[in-house]
Amino acid sequence: MKALANREAGSSINASARRDRLAVLLAAATLVVLVLAYIPIVRAHQGWEDEAYWTSTCLSMLRHKGGVPSVLADFPSPISPLRFYGPTLFWLGAAALKIFGFSMLTWRTFTFVGTLGYLASIGVLFYRLRRSWLFAAGAVLFSSLSIGMSFGISLPGRPDSWTLALVVLALATAATEQKDGPSRDHFAARWIGFGVLLGTAASTTPRVWPLLALMVVLMPLLLIDCRRFHALALVLVSASVTWSVILLPLRTTIWSFVSAVRHASAGDQKDVSPLMGGSWGFGHSQTQIVYYAALLAVIALVYLPRWRETGRFQRWLLIVSILNLLANLLLTARSLNMIVYWGPLLEIAALCAWTEALRGTRMRWALRAGLILFVYMVALRAAREWPPLAHWREREPEVVLNEMRAVIPSGSLTYGLPGRYFFPSLSIGAEYRVPVDWSSVGRASTPGQPNLPSPMRDACRVPAYLIWPHGTESEPLPPLPYTALQHVASYVNPPEHRSALERMVERVPGGRSGEDWKAFVIYRLLPNSEHCNALGV
Repeated sequence: MKALANREAGSSINASARRDRLAVLLAAATLVVLVLAYIPIVRAHQGWEDEAYWTSTCLSMLRHKGGVPSVLADFPSPISPLRFYGPTLFWLGAAALKIFGFSMLTWRTFTFVGTLGYLASIGVLFYRLRRSWLFAAGAVLFSSLSIGMSFGISLPGRPDSWTLALVVLALATAATEQKDGPSRDHFAARWIGFGVLLGTAASTTPRVWPLLALMVVLMPLLLIDCRRFHALALVLVSASVTWSVILLPLRTTIWSFVSAVRHASAGDQKDVSPLMGGSWGFGHSQTQIVYYAALLAVIALVYLPRWRETGRFQRWLLIVSILNLLANLLLTARSLNMIVYWGPLLEIAALCAWTEALRGTRMRWALRAGLILFVYMVALRAAREWPPLAHWREREPEVVLNEMRAVIPSGSLTYGLPGRYFFPSLSIGAEYRVPVDWSSVGRASTPGQPNLPSPMRDACRVPAYLIWPHGTESEPLPPLPYTALQHVASYVNPPEHRSALERMVERVPGGRSGEDWKAFVIYRLLPNSEHCNALGV
């Protein structure tokens, strides 16, 4: 008997050692994924609209010491980003720029650190749920490759990962409740912490509000005793107080914040049907349809036949995830809709299903589906990251920077497509503007009046230039009623010679990352003297 016990103990120790080694291997694989995602981050895009919106607002805060709109604002009455999104991430981003200096690398590193925080919170959540470093490491690896996070990595510059990190940490706090009854240790601290995390997340973006509301309203599903309403009260009070304190510097309240968001996102008849007409974010719609349909199938396969035996946290998470998906796709205006605020919840629910201690045919099919999805995600990520790595020299940003510096003097104004030449312009000492308010009706800087040409008041005082794509990427010139154009210079980048492997990779739906340093032409803007006199400049 003693020998048998020793063999069993030895077998258990060996199994534990194997699990630990596998967990380290999965962690190493995650590190490789993150390094390959970060290396090309400075050459993945020249800049894009959302990134310039966030970065320029933080830069304005540093320059003007207050919640001013944006250095891109060149219109009569722009909406304050801090009063639309909430101030928290702008304060955090401004602090990063102040400490590390303004550059594209600084900003994109700041947002990438948010991605690392999100993945760390996934690890905390699954360790608390499964008490296994192996499951935690596997969940982190899956999440680092997932389509929900690919938006943040493939289109860098949006800080949404910071918000998701707060939400997942809140889930980890709630996940300490066990199947056989709620733990009474640190009851008040746990739910106050849950509320503080939700209140902070609510101050980062209104896009997360439907999810936060569902998490709170459905909280009674987490607890079975009479203290469920005590917990709900603690969460409501702590979340409201946290949110209100954060809004104090803006001299606004939660209700006026909500009212401002409602006013800013309303009024666009084309902007209220995201399911039928909206962009789903990363890749082609078929990519996401296949991916999320598979996740829903796995969730249904594991949980529906044994719903009564499912733990309370899993039931709560599933109901919140599905209702949040429906609210975002069917009820939320497209201006407030984004895949990262409903996709990761479904991924977490599927990861819960894959890590259940179950056996049988259904679980085997679920695990096979997970393996297929994993290969699918690896293919998508490889296709996404390959072009910048394969054409590293051809995408040297200094080339374009030098072309602009040669003809545009420091202290000038540059106009162009939203975000396209934002970072190069500021790097040579110029300011960047958009020549037209291209926002939709509900989100125009001047409410209800999109497509207004810039008044170009500052162009009457300092040299101004228009940078515009040409050649195969040419677009119609924007309306410029107050100025004439004088051609100054052109730049044409050599074509990228794509190998057979690259052409094969480009066939992956949603996988291709197009060329970045495209051809452009630079015009000197010559403002109309009568217009400048009318402006009093």
